[in-house]
Amino acid sequence: MAYTPTEESGGFNYDTNEMGIRVYKDKHVQVTYINLRTLSKLIYSLRIQSQIDLQDAINNVGVSAVKDQTFQILGMFASKILEGISAFWPGGTAPAYISMIIGKIASGVITKLIAESKPGDEIQSKANEIREGMLAIFDATKKKIDQMVVDPEHHWTEAFYCEDYSNLGIKGYITLSEMANCLDFFPDEETPDYDDFQLYLSQRCKATIVKQLLPVKWQVKRYPTYWVKDYYTKNDDQRHFDFDYLQYNPHTDDDFWCQKFDGYHENPFPAYYFIRTSDDAHASVNFLNFIKQISTTDMSEHSSFWGYLEYVDNLLDGDRHYYGSHVHTFVLTDKDGNKAPTTLSNWLFQDDVYNNPTKKYAVATRKEVYTEWGLLN
Repeated sequence: MAYTPTEESGGFNYDTNEMGIRVYKDKHVQVTYINLRTLSKLIYSLRIQSQIDLQDAINNVGVSAVKDQTFQILGMFASKILEGISAFWPGGTAPAYISMIIGKIASGVITKLIAESKPGDEIQSKANEIREGMLAIFDATKKKIDQMVVDPEHHWTEAFYCEDYSNLGIKGYITLSEMANCLDFFPDEETPDYDDFQLYLSQRCKATIVKQLLPVKWQVKRYPTYWVKDYYTKNDDQRHFDFDYLQYNPHTDDDFWCQKFDGYHENPFPAYYFIRTSDDAHASVNFLNFIKQISTTDMSEHSSFWGYLEYVDNLLDGDRHYYGSHVHTFVLTDKDGNKAPTTLSNWLFQDDVYNNPTKKYAVATRKEVYTEWGLLN
């Protein structure tokens, strides 16, 4: 329900304190005014940090524009970043509620600015390069928010439509009059919460942009998928281990060559290497770790290597029901097949090949990059 200031509540009348900040007589207008000021400062600080992050991304990924780049697409990226305001604080808390409203307004402002932009204006003239384009969007958004700060009465019922590109459940129209229903203050820049939040938003900005830049130059090479049997059961439904080995043939892929491993070389089959099964039903885990050890003996070639297990439950073969996993393994390559250099992997991945966190301020985890960024066919 929209809130409308009345003459009795003080309307849009205000005094100015010694610091030049307005003090509205209506407490709902006052809280809205302060929250808009905080949002303006947030967009400005995000712009400064994004200028660094965007150039860093361009340098490391090696491209300066996304596929089919337009300001509608860049606007979607900027909207997703600011919609993230809604996702930082735990649901049900006061900061979560006001941040949802602020994120919805910020995203709606961007959507409206992009829809109303024209060829040659201050936004469209920067459309050809992602860094300049994103900065232009941040500038235009801050300018619009500042207009709302200076003249909230004029913008009180102006409607902004949030597309909810991040699927956070905030899609729809929003106005300042609806924002005024909330009397909670968004954490300002002098609180520890704000510092953590700003870092979160900066990381979100970097990940959103890199996710779009990476496919321009880089792609995922998928290695052959291996099927590993952990154990099987018959009619007695008990685990059996009457097969002794899991085998790996390095000659199927010249990128993987077994140099050293826990296991032994079986003389009758010199082209193959073996890992013995065990009763812990972790044969597939051991096998994946074995391949990781092989691949990462040369980190300059396989710094972007990653693999995961896809568990298979109850695969029927005759009177046996096999349980195990498909082993999926990947590396990042450019369009010519050259593997990602160590410098890119160290900058891009927050974890190592074993999913251990190693770089908190890198862009994303290997799992996110390979399974959530649309790089896999």
